[in-house]
Amino acid sequence: MQKYDAQGKPQSVIHWTSLVRKNIEEYSFSDYVNQFLHMSLCLLSTDVIPRISTEIRRILHLIEQAKIGDWYLYQNYTEIRIYGCELPPYMLPVFVPTRIFALEYIRQIMNMHDLYFVSRKQKTQFTLKAQIGPFIVKTRVAAKEADILLKQMKFKSSFTWSYDPLGIISKLRVEHKTTPYVHTARPEIKQYANQKEWQENTL
Repeated sequence: MQKYDAQGKPQSVIHWTSLVRKNIEEYSFSDYVNQFLHMSLCLLSTDVIPRISTEIRRILHLIEQAKIGDWYLYQNYTEIRIYGCELPPYMLPVFVPTRIFALEYIRQIMNMHDLYFVSRKQKTQFTLKAQIGPFIVKTRVAAKEADILLKQMKFKSSFTWSYDPLGIISKLRVEHKTTPYVHTARPEIKQYANQKEWQENTL
């Protein structure tokens, strides 16, 4: 089975089984989510299934004064960027399952905490939604495990961006009597942050 047909169009991943996964290297978890899982959910629901769920939006933007990151909807993938994280985000599926988001969220937010705020001997609790459950983990171990799982799903890395558009991390660093965090402005990309749906001529 080839990933593309004779006309260059993606083949269906309806045959996504453990046997196929062991023998077909071309398919990734993103292919499975985008071409099968999301389509199945749309068929089973009378509502439009958004690329970024309400749960994920609430975690990233609890209130206007308590934002911790943004999402970017590219045509063929999605990025999550946590303020102050120095890791390149993974290119997640077009439709982001909550559990995949949880791994990326923990990986990035723990990197940010490890860099700026959390003692390496402390434990920090990140409570996500019920489908994922609360995580009480050691910073370095959790980040490493999340990264391993995302790599196993064949997600590719995007580019590194010193990201703090609202100055939240910079303000916290100053309060902790350290140097401000320097945000790198990329207005050509930032203007498309937190879209509800992808639009042509954007990302």
